[in-house]
Amino acid sequence: MHFRILGPLEVEDGPQSLRLTGHQQRALLALLLLRANEVVPVDEIVENLWGAEPPASATRSVHALVSKLRRRLDGEAAADANEETGENGVILTRPHGYVLTVADGELDLHRFESLVEHGREALAAGAPAEAAGRLREALALWRGPPLAEFAYDSFAQVEIARLEELRLAGIEERIEADLALGRDRDIIPELEALVAKNPLRERLRGQLMLALYRSGRQAQALDAYQRARHVLVNELGIEPGPALQRLEQAILRQDGSLELGRQRSPTVAGGDEELLEVPESGVSSARRRRHVRGVAVPAAAAAVTALIAFLAFRGGGEGITVLPNSVAVIDPKTNALVADLPVGRRPGAVAFGEGAVWVANLDDSTLSRINPRTRQVEGTVPMQGVVPSDVAVGEGGVWVADGRRNAVVRVSPDANHVVDRIETDDCAGYDASIAVGEGSVWFVCGVGLARIDPVSSHALRLPYLGLVPRGIVVGVGAVWVSNADNTVSRISLYTNRVTDTSTVAADPRGVATGHGAVWVSAFAADKISRLAVAEAGVGIASESIQVGDGPVDVAFGAGAVWVANSRDGTVSRIDPRTDEVVATIPLGNSPQAIAVGGGAVWVTVQAREPGGLKNQSSNAHS
Repeated sequence: MHFRILGPLEVEDGPQSLRLTGHQQRALLALLLLRANEVVPVDEIVENLWGAEPPASATRSVHALVSKLRRRLDGEAAADANEETGENGVILTRPHGYVLTVADGELDLHRFESLVEHGREALAAGAPAEAAGRLREALALWRGPPLAEFAYDSFAQVEIARLEELRLAGIEERIEADLALGRDRDIIPELEALVAKNPLRERLRGQLMLALYRSGRQAQALDAYQRARHVLVNELGIEPGPALQRLEQAILRQDGSLELGRQRSPTVAGGDEELLEVPESGVSSARRRRHVRGVAVPAAAAAVTALIAFLAFRGGGEGITVLPNSVAVIDPKTNALVADLPVGRRPGAVAFGEGAVWVANLDDSTLSRINPRTRQVEGTVPMQGVVPSDVAVGEGGVWVADGRRNAVVRVSPDANHVVDRIETDDCAGYDASIAVGEGSVWFVCGVGLARIDPVSSHALRLPYLGLVPRGIVVGVGAVWVSNADNTVSRISLYTNRVTDTSTVAADPRGVATGHGAVWVSAFAADKISRLAVAEAGVGIASESIQVGDGPVDVAFGAGAVWVANSRDGTVSRIDPRTDEVVATIPLGNSPQAIAVGGGAVWVTVQAREPGGLKNQSSNAHS
């Protein structure tokens, strides 16, 4: 028996198509197929078929519907099935529910997922022709919009969206394979149509850019990027993700890794002889033409590598992937990833203090509290309307910066709720940063600096002359602020004024102190700038240390400097005695902020898209 849900609902028993009548009977089958080989509780079936206010007879109606559906699917074999349990039949009765049993290959969704997975594996193994064949076979299983007749049934709406997403992801994988095979010109019209239908899909836009560039249409490829940026900025208020930005820069540089040898009349499964243009080995950069049987694995592998480098998220591999919306826990003794804790939506800043780890969740305006001993989230503090761009702990409180609303929110670590809100100067829409030290809470945003007395909550408001402050820390005898003009300002603890400014590597973000120095993460330069601090407290730029891609935050603790690299999904560990990276820990998704305390390193992790660019002001304090 074969079941089809990738299009209109259909059931085939050998050559015969089974006709199912009645919307509820068909809806029941669709529901059971979406949960094939899993027990679906009767209560859940009732809720999905009748909604929040089912009739009193709903449970009996479910049993009757199952009985009719069982007879229809089992046919003559129904007489051999146990009347109560349905054993030996297709639909089995289980305590409190039913399960529809589906063997391998009987449900088109399962076949589709298996073929797509095989295609992905072939693509990763450097066999794009095999990948393209498997992926085309998978996509051929689709017969139209999935389960369209149930579009207004609540149980199906989420599942329909999921199925459509699976199909689009399969198309993207097939296009990856086609690009690796050199079919650039052939797929441009399809890509243009897909982009028009899915304007926020950055991967499709990147594939279109690459296909245009390889087809000798560099100007149009760059225009495709500008159109993508226009849509993202106007509709979502965000810049394109790092992968798309890197691709644009690679096209501008005419990066050789984007090129691929052309193939003449390639076949879907890799046919007889194909003529490939393969780079000459040895010192010569000239190219020569050679005949190869089937698909040249080195060329195909190089193509896949180029696609991964510019269209997919770079780095963070080796089989380790920390889930988005979580906190990664690293053991500083072994540099090993030891835990992955789910928190709120889009976790940003993180800090350690008052016996806990505190995580600011940007999209749901909450603060997660993690017990460092049990490594479990033991509480969530709601902060209605707050946009928590930064968090710091000390002086008996947890302090949350809300630059969008020109305020500092104080959370009691004992009561686990908001106890005070302190107004600040207008931040002009900029995110704010916050730090605790030397008996004060320090808040900076826009053109204003506030020094807050944690006892009275009085805020001394001061002018700040730096250009767009991003990070702030208190240590080595001063307050240090990183600025958008590639500088770090030193603020006197006594006069509250900027006493000197040091130049650092491009696009400074997070800032930390330790081992007699100030450490600054330079996002665009992929470096950590180290400012040596003289006895007089003057910062002197002494060295820049190469780290991972997109270092967005830095922390000091456990005898090391720790760097969150948002673009390649890694954490770098620097030995402050030698200024060398001694370990790189892959996380797989996008680290956003980092803190050290309680015997561990704590890293907030967001989804790969937008990969560290959406929240550019996250900080860690320890």
